[in-house]
Amino acid sequence: MDKRSLGILLGAAAMLATSGLTWADASSSAVNSAAPAPAPAPAMSTENAPPLMYGLDQVKTGDTSVGQNLQSAGIEIGGYGDLGYTKDFGNSNPIPGRTFTSEVHNNLTLNAIDLYIAKTINLRGTQIHQQGVVVGGKIDILYGYNGDFIHSNGLNFYHGWNNNIQTHPLYQFDLQQMYVDAGFALGNNAAMLLRFGKFDSPMGYERINPTKNAFYSHSFAFGNLTPYTQTGLLAKVVMGQDLSFWAGITRGWNQTFRDNNTGIDALVGAGLVVNDNLHAKLNISVGPQDNGTNNPNRVVVEPIITYVPPILNNALSITSDTVFYYDGAGNTVNGQDNGAFDEALYQTYRYNRFISYNFREEYAYFGTGIAEGLGNQGSDVGADFDQVGETSNALNLAELTVGISLTPFPDSPMLRTLVIRPELREDLADHAVLSGGKHYQTTFGIDAVYSF
Repeated sequence: MDKRSLGILLGAAAMLATSGLTWADASSSAVNSAAPAPAPAPAMSTENAPPLMYGLDQVKTGDTSVGQNLQSAGIEIGGYGDLGYTKDFGNSNPIPGRTFTSEVHNNLTLNAIDLYIAKTINLRGTQIHQQGVVVGGKIDILYGYNGDFIHSNGLNFYHGWNNNIQTHPLYQFDLQQMYVDAGFALGNNAAMLLRFGKFDSPMGYERINPTKNAFYSHSFAFGNLTPYTQTGLLAKVVMGQDLSFWAGITRGWNQTFRDNNTGIDALVGAGLVVNDNLHAKLNISVGPQDNGTNNPNRVVVEPIITYVPPILNNALSITSDTVFYYDGAGNTVNGQDNGAFDEALYQTYRYNRFISYNFREEYAYFGTGIAEGLGNQGSDVGADFDQVGETSNALNLAELTVGISLTPFPDSPMLRTLVIRPELREDLADHAVLSGGKHYQTTFGIDAVYSF
């Protein structure tokens, strides 16, 4: 499939995503008017319903409610807000080596307000096997400081894509996701999902959505060694409850209606639930990602392993996220090291419903060619390093982050999703490229995240 064809198909997907067909149940057209009316959907559970859907459940429409009607159609409306503050004790602005929080030293920042509408397909549920085919999808729009960093190529309405790190204006809109899903039953214990459009990349342990992360700040790997989003076709197959596979072709990392080259990339992966205490996942990405060249390819292999030790009432979880990265094009200078490596370890101990303790230890190596290329395509690590020192050498980086997740109102239907995350972080580098031209920097960060 060439790039133009993929762009045309994506446009068609956008039209479908905004039509009633995308969100309607796949079997609804087969229901005739003579059939008995279905029973009203049960009221939403206070424990499980997101706050916005819970609120819509209070808006009555005769014998039902707006929330129940959406629930009956399988549609969910939700989002989140994230407000944060970061203090660099070296008083550097921007803060070198940070993704999303580089420009927000000593300022209260609206990181993001996100709103989505989705019909999610549960490949391990009963509906897909009862109906055979189920259609869904998602549209996800973000506004805030983070918007500028995640713009994909062709969806940056503010300035050139290679200048994603130039925050003008400070707060920006971004069409983060827009895709159509189709789910198919493959047998008693198997099902397949086809996803077409723009979607959050399955690569990377940390996500754009802060409600999926333990920390306010991000790892060095996030946004530098893995993509934010990808645009194309992705297929996922689940085999029972324990095994899943996925494969797809996309326009490349953070590319949508435009592309920085004429090639496509391949993405494959697998997930395995060994038991209740051990989960493993593997992502592999192969394809040309550098500006103006299709050869050689960038190859990334990322195993992610999560272990819950059978101690402390299973309240402790340990995750290893390892990234092996090689970009054959690199900085296009002969003889440079175009490899990178990152190992991040995460530990979360959920003490009770109100508080969790979080720890992250990370080591990152950026070869000479990769270090010089940092800061392009939405990544801001290298650009910030350029403010305080040279990136013409290979870089060894490390960081230790200690944080707490506070949930003040776990029993409130409308406030139970509010999480406050203070953290203290220490970064180290083997070159004087950190705050104030030093080998180290210390920062304090705190944000409030509310999902609705």
